[in-house]
Amino acid sequence: MNRLALPVAVTLLAPTAALADLAFPPIGGVPVGPGLGFANFTNPLPPTFSNDDLPGFEQIAFVQIHKRFDAVATIDSPILVNFHSAGGATVGAAVEYTLNEMITNNTGQTWTSFEMELGENLLANFTAYTNANINVTFDVPNQNPVPVCTAFPIVTHLPHKLVFSGGSLAHGQTMNIRFQIDNLTPQDLNLDGTTDMNDIYAITLREIPMIPAPGTAALIGLGGLIALRRRR
Repeated sequence: MNRLALPVAVTLLAPTAALADLAFPPIGGVPVGPGLGFANFTNPLPPTFSNDDLPGFEQIAFVQIHKRFDAVATIDSPILVNFHSAGGATVGAAVEYTLNEMITNNTGQTWTSFEMELGENLLANFTAYTNANINVTFDVPNQNPVPVCTAFPIVTHLPHKLVFSGGSLAHGQTMNIRFQIDNLTPQDLNLDGTTDMNDIYAITLREIPMIPAPGTAALIGLGGLIALRRRR
């Protein structure tokens, strides 16, 4: 169960924000996790573009994110679903979010892939959605535009998980990722006939860099040494 008793942030509701029914940090909460060095979200107002889920509805929002990982571990960013619609505004349709994220590797190690996952709860309690009415995905099935990453060109694109691979990111380097999140969750989340504060639900965007498993680098080096000796 992940409904919230909301803090003072609820007072930030405004008619101009009625088209956006996901609230990212800092309104949605504070990013946490053992990998966290720094995290900043900027939530500009939605521009007048139509989304590809429901053409004709001007509901695409752009979110700018900057994160720094100080350890090869997770960063969990809390997001509130139905945040604005529960304030009495009418959303009326799905909302797409284009997220542009700049990520810096400050872990002292080279990353070989990077993963994102949508679920709920934070840290050790992170899990898949437990409410069947939550329908927030990485723009599946449309996948338009497809996610892109400057450091990892290969993308495994699943409804609730993105895996970027096929490259590397050394310590001190920064990469950029563009991806989309779609919200098709009903405003009346608990199906009681009323859209109110009880329809606000907390989910989580989890991110984690990956490095070779212990011993993998040594095995790769040994394989190269054997090949070199054979050529000689």
